[in-house]
Amino acid sequence: MPLAEPLIVRIEFAGYGLQPNVRLNSQLVPCEQFASALQKSLKLRADWVVHIEADRDVNWQYVIDLMD
Repeated sequence: MPLAEPLIVRIEFAGYGLQPNVRLNSQLVPCEQFASALQKSLKLRADWVVHIEADRDVNWQYVIDLMD
């Protein structure tokens, strides 16, 4: 059985003082719905590989909080 492509979480800088945009496989997801959207996507997969990418100007604490 071939492995599914990993999920890609992309955190995009939206401007200083603004909350970053979060995408799950290119689909924009409101931050407050991210956890449930990720769980829903993972339920459909045998392998739970997730790649996280963030723009350089995104606060790294935000990235860590999203991972948690």
